[in-house]
Amino acid sequence: MMYDFYREIPEGFLTYTTEQLYEAYQRPLLIHLEGDRKEPIFISTLLHGNETTGFYALQRFLQECNGLGRSLIIFIGNTRAANQGQRHLNDQPDYNRIWASGNSREHQMARSVFKYARDHQVVCSIDLHNNTGRNPYYGCINKLEKKFINLATLFSDKTIYFTEPHEVQSNCFAGICPSLTIEAGIPGEEAGIIYVTEFLNKLVSHSCTSDFLETSYCNADFYHSVARIKIPEEVVHDYELEATSDNALSFAEDFDLLNFTCLDPGSVFGLYHNEDSRLVVIDSNDKVVTGRFFQFRNGKVITKVPIIPSMFTKDVKIAKEDCLGYIMDRLEIPLD
Repeated sequence: MMYDFYREIPEGFLTYTTEQLYEAYQRPLLIHLEGDRKEPIFISTLLHGNETTGFYALQRFLQECNGLGRSLIIFIGNTRAANQGQRHLNDQPDYNRIWASGNSREHQMARSVFKYARDHQVVCSIDLHNNTGRNPYYGCINKLEKKFINLATLFSDKTIYFTEPHEVQSNCFAGICPSLTIEAGIPGEEAGIIYVTEFLNKLVSHSCTSDFLETSYCNADFYHSVARIKIPEEVVHDYELEATSDNALSFAEDFDLLNFTCLDPGSVFGLYHNEDSRLVVIDSNDKVVTGRFFQFRNGKVITKVPIIPSMFTKDVKIAKEDCLGYIMDRLEIPLD
């Protein structure tokens, strides 16, 4: 196995920083803690090594709780990348893209973790993440079913439904239980740590599964992720919005403040400097649909239709290896 297994909290686990984890544990960790109710909740964090809020919230929750109301299976992912503050290292795959078919050692690890969770009949799955750009706290689900929706609205009044990328942990676990990806703002911010800690307290304190899977918690805004915006590998971009920039694409300095707003048709999205330096939009069927959303005119990237952004990032590396951000539509889902 590529991970170490524990039946209790490992020594030092509750005090280490994310950078120190790899010094103590050379591999990912799978921790199974017994609670009053035996059917466990699955919690994963640090699938991206630079997204630390989930780990610190989980650490604080375990420090402060006086006994578990329900068993937990905890997966601590890419400790090696966390040691260097990176999403993943150059010789590694993205740990949140290994939960579908594949033959790497990391894919085998993910299958082993999933099998363990399935065999122990987990009641729900929570995957803890951060954004590199400024976003409100929100949850993501892969199925529009009541239990998934209720789990998401327990966390936030904003929920995104998505099907791509399909290789993520939440989509894999959605085949066996309600699953939720949590996006808790900028990594390491105290407000986000407090928010996620309070969510874990609410979730684990429920003595009955139906309490949190059958009950609607709030009126919520629902969105459907319909496309990803990609920057071609050879295209250099910046966040200066300068026509005189030497780079091929240029976006505004406060680009990530567009998240969860609505851009009207005709809005200037960015600047481009030649016909070959254009962004690419890919829909949920992996088709290029750039022309549906943008037109390129006189050096300007202009919106053709209303656009609701999410996860727009100013991290150049992540924009290249993953995506610049997502485009959403609103969904109308009545809550009982």
